[in-house]
Amino acid sequence: MRSALVVDDSPIELLMTKTLLERLGYATRTAGNGHDALDLILEDAPDVVICDITMPGMDGLELLQQTRALERPPVFIMATGLDDAEHAVASLNSGAYGYLTKPLREEQLSRALWDADSSRESELRTQHEHERLSRSDPLTGLVNRDEFLRRLAAGSLNQGDHPLSILFINIDGLRYVNNTFGHDEGDNVLRHVGAILKQSVRPGDIVARYGGDVFAVALVGIDPDNTGAKAQTISQSVEKARVMLGGREHSLTVTIGIALGHAHTGMGALVNNADLALLLAKEKGRNQIYFYRDEDEAHRKEFGALFNNLETLKEALQAGRFSMHYQPIVHLVSGAPHHYEALIRMKDEAGNLMPPDVFIKVAEKFDLATRIDCMVVKACIKKLAELAEAGNPAGLAINLSGRSVGNAELLALIKSSLSETGVDPGKIIFEITETAAFHNLDLVRQFVREAKQLGCRFALDDFGVGFSSFYYIKQLDIDYLKIDGSFIRNLLESANDLVFVQAMVEISRVYDMKVVAEWVENDKIAALLGRIGVDYGQGYHFGKPMPDCLQASS
Repeated sequence: MRSALVVDDSPIELLMTKTLLERLGYATRTAGNGHDALDLILEDAPDVVICDITMPGMDGLELLQQTRALERPPVFIMATGLDDAEHAVASLNSGAYGYLTKPLREEQLSRALWDADSSRESELRTQHEHERLSRSDPLTGLVNRDEFLRRLAAGSLNQGDHPLSILFINIDGLRYVNNTFGHDEGDNVLRHVGAILKQSVRPGDIVARYGGDVFAVALVGIDPDNTGAKAQTISQSVEKARVMLGGREHSLTVTIGIALGHAHTGMGALVNNADLALLLAKEKGRNQIYFYRDEDEAHRKEFGALFNNLETLKEALQAGRFSMHYQPIVHLVSGAPHHYEALIRMKDEAGNLMPPDVFIKVAEKFDLATRIDCMVVKACIKKLAELAEAGNPAGLAINLSGRSVGNAELLALIKSSLSETGVDPGKIIFEITETAAFHNLDLVRQFVREAKQLGCRFALDDFGVGFSSFYYIKQLDIDYLKIDGSFIRNLLESANDLVFVQAMVEISRVYDMKVVAEWVENDKIAALLGRIGVDYGQGYHFGKPMPDCLQASS
């Protein structure tokens, strides 16, 4: 039976309303003032309160407001002998579900109770739906990060000393899927992997989409010795369940970081350890599984420094604290600069130059490399226009990150910038490394082809360092080979390095490429390189990187 409370300073109204409610099936109590009513509500909250508005002491509206903070506030229907809009609006604005004028009639009261119940049920459904959505990921239907952490914390209070394994799972190459096939297909991949993870665990385990392309799994009560096998099973399940992308079936891989602990230990530390394990697993490449170890704490400091550098990089991007320096690449026979390599420099808040390898590494790790490359390309094409106007025929070599090669936004920027400035595309040499080609050879090959159709040229940078350098000579339409400085620095003393460089010169002639030697530091090395047929040299012997092209060759 539902319960009701009637609040009115008139004994007659109390008795009449109580009688009506009992006829309608309500177990009813009464209170003659607001203070007594509040005590009864706090003692045992009724389902509904029929409350007079105007009473001495605590009036009906004040009583209503006093109850709004309760975990389960009762439904209030206000009753008054005053039939005016002001009281009705005040009642409803304060949270009442209805407003009645006295004397109350059974039909009128029954209708008001039905309407109030319907409104309350609708509100509760909406509230429950909001709570459900706040706990779940709308794309995959899995719980979200906050709910994952809440369940871990709640479970730690009642699971005793049971073992607990936390797995952080990253989808390898989701960014490539988004860029190549579109974000709708990327969302399908997330749903696909989420469903596999849900099927791969036991009912008591927790699976969440932790954020972006990362999922989290809590294996509750699993023997730590079996966690690795479980992670392998998850990895293999993802790889075997192929997904349709662009009309073709593709296999996916995941990288997994694992932390082992117990339900009674600090959940925050365990989750952080799994997160660190994932970072370390990704450092090793794709399709990896890595267990957190105590000695990995040293890496946490490294990643902390990395994140600090990330913030510095973001601030520099926001403030525009970047500048271009240019180093001459000299024709070894004539001694004249043939073109310049464009090198980006970043300043910290104090105006000090930061080592390029620091912020470039951060940019590539946190997907900011393409943004920087677009900025560099735009600045270099503008510089080429200025050089042409000044009568300087030099070209510029522009380094591209492996993350940028094949990026549609970058290619569109190259096309639009060339069109706007009228710069000769033949003055642009894009330098790519073997690492860039390794990420996706087909994408690199297409990018090279499209850029060369515009008239741009390409150089394979750091040649000879990787194991597959010769392979990429055949696969890519390259105009220049840049021999890595490690083969040049000791050229006068190392017969092996000399043989290697001579071989590169011979190979370059077969493929109609020019050869550039890096790290040329003195006149003797420059002369030797010229004698064995190397076309161009670059290094401090010819000039350090400088903010202005003309200064760089002086």
